[in-house]
Amino acid sequence: MHPFMPDKPPVLVVSDDPQQLEYLVRAIKVYGYPIETSTSGHEAVTYMERHKAGVIVAEMFLKGINGIELLKQVKGISPACQTILIGRDVPTATVVTAMKQGAVDFVEKPLDVDYLLLLLEKAADVYRLTQENQALKRITSRHPRGMVAASPKMNEVLDTISLVAPTELTVLMRPSRGR
Repeated sequence: MHPFMPDKPPVLVVSDDPQQLEYLVRAIKVYGYPIETSTSGHEAVTYMERHKAGVIVAEMFLKGINGIELLKQVKGISPACQTILIGRDVPTATVVTAMKQGAVDFVEKPLDVDYLLLLLEKAADVYRLTQENQALKRITSRHPRGMVAASPKMNEVLDTISLVAPTELTVLMRPSRGR
């Protein structure tokens, strides 16, 4: 784990049912995730514009915008964010649409909390890996050779390799004597 990345990413729980919201918060908090809550899709989008959550657990049917629309808007704001949707009596076609739009999974109510927490762990792992991948891409993009070196001497070697790599020359590189 990267020293600057928290072990557990923040989770945003979105539900317009206060009892459901409280139940989800209690279940997720036990596993040590930092939690924020929202009571509408619009409020969740506003939160994501100002802050970042690694995982969203949201009701499929919300007042205002539904879970699929929330998913689309969040992907536009924070592509790495993972979304788990929950609901009761949701048509299969709607669940398939949600999955095609990028939802991690869909959990039918009444909730199997163990299954939800398993999905949450999976989503958190994907979020962390995505963040690490983006960080590595940022680091390597600053180095045209695609290699990163800390030592000035090693950077000289990499510069030399970059110069001769596109040619047909055969080059033998040896360390200098003495040091």
